[in-house]
Amino acid sequence: MLKIGSTGLTALVLLGCGQAPSAAPANQAAPANVIEAAAPAPDCLSPKFDFAKSGLNSGQQSSFAANFAAANAKACGEGLLAKATLVDPRSADPSTLFVMDAPEANIVSIYLRDDPKPAQTVIEVPFGSPPKLPSLVT
Repeated sequence: MLKIGSTGLTALVLLGCGQAPSAAPANQAAPANVIEAAAPAPDCLSPKFDFAKSGLNSGQQSSFAANFAAANAKACGEGLLAKATLVDPRSADPSTLFVMDAPEANIVSIYLRDDPKPAQTVIEVPFGSPPKLPSLVT
């Protein structure tokens, strides 16, 4: 499992928790569901996603990927991914995160699952029913 200091993982944790405030203070705009991200440096490219076990429809998959890219770009911009990658290099496909719904979980987890073979880097997300997509709140 990827472990990054508490300050550094802010963007990715916010992606996973989906605990955006329901209303913004009167002097601030409400956060958008999807944040446009600047193109990350080549060594911080957002991974591809395999949504086969996510239970998300195509629109939700697109929103998840865009939100993840925003969080990834923020974490990369803060230097959090300088010494670690999100996809374990031992994974059979080292460019893909396998997205899985984890209804009993309360946090997002990224880890290498090597059984069943081949090894995969999995991101487990507690989407819920109906699915609530995590987003980055700035």
